[in-house]
Amino acid sequence: MKKKSFVGALAFATFLTGVIPAVGASAANTDFRDVPKNSYAYSDIENLVERGVITGYSNGTFHPDAKVTRGQFAGMVARALKLPKGTSHFKDVPKSKALYDEISRAASAGIVKGTGGKFNPDLPVTRADMAVMLDRAMNLKGNFKEKGNLKFKDKIPPYALESVKRMVHYGIIKGKTNGTFAPSEKADRASSSVLVSRVLQVLEKNGTKPSNPGSPSTPSPTNPTKPSDPTGPSTPSNPSDTVPDYVNMSLAQLHEKYGDWTIVRRVDGVAPGGGVVAEDLLKDYYNELHQSKDAYKSIPDPETYLKNRTENLKPEKTLISAHYPDYEVISFNGKAYKDSELWMDGAVDKVTDVVLPTQPKEENQYLIDLHIPYTQFGVYGHDTVTVGQVQPTYTESGVIMVDVKGLFAQVPTVQVSNDGQTVQYNGTTIQLTPGSNEITVNGETKTLSVNVETKNGTIYVPGREFASELGWYTRYIPIFKRLEFSTYSLPQYEGLTE
Repeated sequence: MKKKSFVGALAFATFLTGVIPAVGASAANTDFRDVPKNSYAYSDIENLVERGVITGYSNGTFHPDAKVTRGQFAGMVARALKLPKGTSHFKDVPKSKALYDEISRAASAGIVKGTGGKFNPDLPVTRADMAVMLDRAMNLKGNFKEKGNLKFKDKIPPYALESVKRMVHYGIIKGKTNGTFAPSEKADRASSSVLVSRVLQVLEKNGTKPSNPGSPSTPSPTNPTKPSDPTGPSTPSNPSDTVPDYVNMSLAQLHEKYGDWTIVRRVDGVAPGGGVVAEDLLKDYYNELHQSKDAYKSIPDPETYLKNRTENLKPEKTLISAHYPDYEVISFNGKAYKDSELWMDGAVDKVTDVVLPTQPKEENQYLIDLHIPYTQFGVYGHDTVTVGQVQPTYTESGVIMVDVKGLFAQVPTVQVSNDGQTVQYNGTTIQLTPGSNEITVNGETKTLSVNVETKNGTIYVPGREFASELGWYTRYIPIFKRLEFSTYSLPQYEGLTE
């Protein structure tokens, strides 16, 4: 790729970094060290850089494998099509958010619509999401209604099915080499650049030119640090201005001074792709702070910003009440939701309230909150909250079978051998024999109601019986399909828990 100057490329670094740098501040460089000429995305990335749609970092890299959020991709489409200004009223896209303008342009054009008054801008964008947004974008500019025959091995979610058919027909998106479409696969900067580039090419081939290369601008030889580069120090445009210390802190330094400030959510069955996702509020702040040289003048100090974001997140209670346990906040700022700054008495209905996890009161105590339909779960310690993962749980003769190694992987006081057949906790050693219902507990043989099983190399045990032998407590909540394991006794509620 050759070096070219540009107008507006930096303004679209939102897609790349989640921020909105100043336009025309420095030259775009398409000679990216991490995008070789034999890369499948090489020509498409070059195409978008020439058009001023995307850019890279001042150290000569593009970060093609970095994941892209829904907000960033919406912004990319809005800028690629040069959509006019608009407005939006998503609860999770305040006007203070760096991407507000771009998301509003896409929303006013009907390219993004959101669900339940929210857009979830910080969730990763999936292949299905991209197909839907690009389908709407193309039909905004012309008549692209033809549909292709889908022969993928996997199932396309209903919300994206018709869009995928159209995008396949026009060659915008293709299947994977294994014959699947992978609708839940999270997009990266390279793959999303390819799709947007293809859309522009198809539109222009059909007589629509929504985005042309910008006029060249002269780079500033005295300012080699791009505003889109989140690693360089900031200097004010007016040398007499005093830059606050926090402006030149690295993200790691901000975390060291102000704390964790990450919100961890379960979005299974609510957002495309589902799973457990994390959003780093300090990273958002860091990106907004570096959107231009003078951005700090219009952005509050870290304490005020984090306080405002916390207030904006409190309405999460509405989603939790409506969708729990498919949607929940597992932790915020390193604390369980119910122990965090987000919690308010009466935030959720009484049934959900009494069974929401809280952190143990004493050190070396742990609570594992396993949601039977899903593989990821919260692990609550006295001063930490982590996310664990097991192989899929199943029922054998009415008994819940769990992946013993995955279950305890985030609990430092429990040791499980590499083969999963020996488990140790607090002076108790249990030896398991796959295919047998006999186990040894500190050398004494005991009998379980069902056999220990091996599936695809994973050792499964009857969860509640095994926990009891190990010296743990359990509580099952049938209406939420939640099985809790704890090092301390949990209260039982008649008609709700067992």
